Amino acid sequence: MTVKNGLYSIRIEMKNRGRGRATGVIVLLDGKILGGDTHFYYTGSYTFKNGKWRGELGRVLINASEPDVRFQGTIR
Repeated sequence: MTVKNGLYSIRIEMKNRGRGRATGVIVLLDGKILGGDTHFYYTGSYTFKNGKWRGELGRVLINASEPDVRFQGTIR
């Protein structure tokens, strides 16, 4: 199995700094990530190994800068 380039819906749950949830979309394209939700847009990169994908994602609050976040996911 590999990660296919395309448009994906996402659901995010924040745990480290408080509570919050968001849904949005991301585009995965040859190791690059672009996307957003109602409050942030995202850019970053990802790799895929042993059925799991891992990436680094910078998020920017629309109208203000925010710290980077990291994520890890499983393709099902």
